Amino acid sequence: GMINVLSEVRANGGKEIKSFGIDIDDTITQAINDGVITGTLVQNSAAMGYISMLTLKYMAEGYRIADGVYAIDSGCAVVTKDNIDNYQPALDAVRDSIIAELTTKYLVKD
Repeated sequence: GMINVLSEVRANGGKEIKSFGIDIDDTITQAINDGVITGTLVQNSAAMGYISMLTLKYMAEGYRIADGVYAIDSGCAVVTKDNIDNYQPALDAVRDSIIAELTTKYLVKD
């Protein structure tokens, strides 16, 4: 809905309204490329699923959540016109960093 309204305002010569979305799909991608919205925040949904299952696997192997750990943030990426074709490596780097620290920072084995 936001993109429709902003596109209409823009088409009718209205004042530019800066806006930022969340998540990404073809409509959001097109709106970023057209300059209708500035960008979006993309969640790392593949990492959410993978890290969750890997955490459960480790817990089945005797690991437990480390004291003081209340969440594992799977990360996100800011997507703008400048990086719209190449934001996945940023998400992958966050995922890989979390996986590398999973059994030292987030989980412990007694």
